[in-house]
Amino acid sequence: MQSILLDSYSLHSLTTPQTPMVKTVAGLGFPEVRTDSYNRPGSHGVTIAHNLYGGRLISLDGTLRGVDAATYMSNRQNLEAAVGLLLDANNVPIARTLYLTDNNYSQYQVSVITKAFTVELNSPTVAKWQLQLLATDYTIQSQTSFSASMGLPQSGGVSFPVTFPITFGASSGGSATAASAGNAPSFPTITITGPCINPAIVNTSTGERLGLNITLLTGDTLTINARQRTIVQGASTNRMSAKTIGSTFFALLPGNNNLQFSADAYDAGTATLTWRSNLLGI
Repeated sequence: MQSILLDSYSLHSLTTPQTPMVKTVAGLGFPEVRTDSYNRPGSHGVTIAHNLYGGRLISLDGTLRGVDAATYMSNRQNLEAAVGLLLDANNVPIARTLYLTDNNYSQYQVSVITKAFTVELNSPTVAKWQLQLLATDYTIQSQTSFSASMGLPQSGGVSFPVTFPITFGASSGGSATAASAGNAPSFPTITITGPCINPAIVNTSTGERLGLNITLLTGDTLTINARQRTIVQGASTNRMSAKTIGSTFFALLPGNNNLQFSADAYDAGTATLTWRSNLLGI
């Protein structure tokens, strides 16, 4: 790896030799698979209830140094502070982001929490350490984010002066293509801005639709997190009740995804999708 950061704290850098330094990284390959199964009563074989990806345990082994004992201890305390538990007021874990740049300078990120940290002192100024991080998702994301925006379809209207037979112009807007690289589905964040009435977005490549029974005025925004399955208007107003029956929080499949944006009235509303490419391993 060229560099590894935990949030803004540098765990490793080849371009700027430092302490700490990472020697080995494990857990960035194919994710764990968890299978729920049970024996078929009175029959041969088993029934598979679920076959899903599980968590991802990432282990980093490295060294820590100091020019003297006092510098070593200061460096160790800084490292311990950087990897310590991060909790909210209710002691719910707050995820950190592990940023990775490989030797080809491709950049990735993983949302993680600290599982374990150990230090083995070799001398007053040198120690080995191991950090275990539990990824909160099974995929590894690109650091680069992508976006696609759509306005509502607009009728072409009539050209003046009018001639007969009347010819209407072609409609425009209402569609976009979202290209998702990687080899795993990517769940987008969708921001819908009013004005529009009962907006809907369809991924025509998969046939999935997300419809909302809501009226957005000029300046109103609705943020849909497909991964977390949340719908929020403005800063904090929960609008999950606006989700129509049969709607799904769809993912973007690897490759091109053709999208359509519509509403009950052809207003000036817009929809913007943002996402990152997802990988099963690097």
